[in-house]
Amino acid sequence: MVGHLEQGGAANWFVTEMRGETYRDGAAENNWWASTRADKGRWGWTPEVYFAGGGNYEDDAGLLMPGSYTCANTCAPVPFWAR
Repeated sequence: MVGHLEQGGAANWFVTEMRGETYRDGAAENNWWASTRADKGRWGWTPEVYFAGGGNYEDDAGLLMPGSYTCANTCAPVPFWAR
C-alpha cells in the first residue's frame, strides 16, 4: 500500500485503469483497478469495487486504458499483479 484516499467524491481523481486480480468487498467484486495519486503524493492503484454505480466486473468508461496515453514519468507504476 502506498497511501490512502482520505476524501471521497470529487476530491479524488483517477487517470487510467487496467484489469487485474479480483478484489471483493462483501457482495461487490471487480477485477478493474484505477490509478491515482494518494493524498501523500505517491502513485498507486485502487480497486474499482469502491466506485459508485456500475456492476460487478464492469470497468469505468471514463478512464483511459494503458497504452492509450503518454505521461513522461508521472503515471502510476505498474501494479504488482500486472508485472
